[in-house]
Amino acid sequence: MDAFLVALTIILAVVLLLSNFYFMIYYLDPSEKGFSDSWFCKILVLFGLMLAWGQILTLPLDVSNTQGSGGGLDIDLLWQIIYMSVFSLVFALLPFAMFYYESDDEKPVCDRICFTMKMMFFLLVIEILITALLYVYISYTKIPVTTYICEWPTSSDFQATCDQGSTDLEFNVTFPIFAMGMMSWLGWWLVVLFGGVGLSAIPLDFINKFRFRPQRLTPGELASKERLLRARTKELLEIAGQIKIAKSQCSAETSWTARRRLKGIVSRDTSKLQAETLLLEQDYETFLVEKGVSKTSPLWYPFYLFMGFICLCVSILWILQIILYILTRKSNGESTSPFLNKVLIELQSPGTSFLATTIYSALTMYLLLAVIKGCVKFGIRFLWCFRIHPMKPDKTPMNSMLFNTILILFASVAVTLFATNSFAMYTRLSDINNMFGIQIKYLEFFKYFYENNVFEYMLVIWAGLVAIYLCFKNKEKSKLKSFDLEFEKEKMSYGVGYKG
Repeated sequence: MDAFLVALTIILAVVLLLSNFYFMIYYLDPSEKGFSDSWFCKILVLFGLMLAWGQILTLPLDVSNTQGSGGGLDIDLLWQIIYMSVFSLVFALLPFAMFYYESDDEKPVCDRICFTMKMMFFLLVIEILITALLYVYISYTKIPVTTYICEWPTSSDFQATCDQGSTDLEFNVTFPIFAMGMMSWLGWWLVVLFGGVGLSAIPLDFINKFRFRPQRLTPGELASKERLLRARTKELLEIAGQIKIAKSQCSAETSWTARRRLKGIVSRDTSKLQAETLLLEQDYETFLVEKGVSKTSPLWYPFYLFMGFICLCVSILWILQIILYILTRKSNGESTSPFLNKVLIELQSPGTSFLATTIYSALTMYLLLAVIKGCVKFGIRFLWCFRIHPMKPDKTPMNSMLFNTILILFASVAVTLFATNSFAMYTRLSDINNMFGIQIKYLEFFKYFYENNVFEYMLVIWAGLVAIYLCFKNKEKSKLKSFDLEFEKEKMSYGVGYKG
C-alpha cells in the first residue's frame, strides 16, 4: 500500500471530520448547538456525513490496493461494511432519531420512546415488505459474456478453430450487493436533482458573490434602503396577520369544499410568505455589510472570483467526461474518448502515482460537494415548489439536519457508482468496479437505467438548464414590489372572496 495514500487518507479523514462538525454547527439553530441537547441525533448526523465522505476516501484506496502486487487489504469486506452501515442509517437509525426528536418533548422519556417505536414499527413493516419483495423478484443479474467454442485439434490439423458467441451469465446477488443497487438507484434521482444544481451553483455562486458584492453607499442611500426594508417588513407582517386570521376562519367554515379550498390557499400563501421572508433576511444581511456592521473583509471578494474560476473548470471537466466517455459512442460501441481516464492511467507510473490519487480524490470529492451544495440550495430556492426541509445558517432545526443527512447518504452511494463508471478504465480492477460496474449494472430492472445512461443524460440536461438560469438571473430580490404586495393583500382578503 502506498504510504502517501495512507497518509493522505488519514489527513483527509481528520479534515473532513472537523469540516462536518463545522457544517453541522454552522447550520443548526443556536438553541440546539450544545451537545447536552439531542446529542444522540448530533452523533448520528456526524456519523452519517463521515460515511458519505468515507466512500469517497475508500475509492482511491481500492484502486491502489489492486496495483502491482496488491496491498493485501480486504476492500470488498470494507465496502460491504460501509454500505450495510449506510443501509441501517437511512432506513432505521436516522428515521428513529427524527421521530423521537419530533415527539412531544414535554412528555416523559418513556412516552416519547413508545411513540417513536410505534412509528418505527409501521415504517419498518413497509420497508421490509418492499425490500423483501424486490429482493425475491429482481435480485438476479444477467452479465453478458463472450463465449468461444473450439474444436479439439487433430494429428493432421494442429490449429483448433473457434466460434465466437455471446450469452448471459445469470445468478442471484447477495443481499449487501442488492442493497447497494437499490440505494444507488434511489440516490441517482437525488444526484440528478441536487448534483445538477450543485455543478452549476458552486462556481456561479462564487462568481455572483464577486459580482454582487456590497457597494459603498452614502448616508442618504443607507437611510433610504433602511426605510425600504422597514416597509417590506411591515407589509409582510400585515400579510402574516391576514394568514393567521384566515387559519382561524378555516375551522369556522361549514362547507367542506370551501374549507378545503381555503386551507389550500392558506398553505400556498404561507409557503410564499416564508420564501419572501428568506429573501428579506438576505437583503437585510447585505444591508448590514453595506452599513459596515458586518465583519466580512472586502479582500474576500477577489478570492471568491478565483474560487469560482477554479470550480467552473472542475464542473466543465465533469460535464466533458460524462459526454465524451459515457454518452457519446463510436459505431463499435466504444467511448469517443477516455479523456480524464487517460490522464489518470498515465500518472499511475512510479513517482507520479500520488498525482493520480490526488486528482481522482479531488474530482470525486467535488462531485459529492456539488450534491451537498444542491441539497442546501434546493431546499431554500424551491421551497414553495417542493417541500424539502430547508437548511439555513443558524436556523436549521435538528429534524431538518437529520432529513438532509438521509438525502446526502442516499446520494453518496450513487456518487460512488457514478465516479466508478466515469473512470472505469482507471478503476477496472477494483472491488467497487466488480460490484457497481458488473453486478449492479446488470441487475434486473435497474439495468434499463444504467445500460441506457438515463441518469447521465438527465444530469447533463438539468445542469445545463440550471447554469443558464444562474447566468442570466439578476441578484435575488423579492418578487413582491409595492404594487404586487398591495395586489397580494387584496387577494388575501379571505373573509370576502373565499366563502363557500
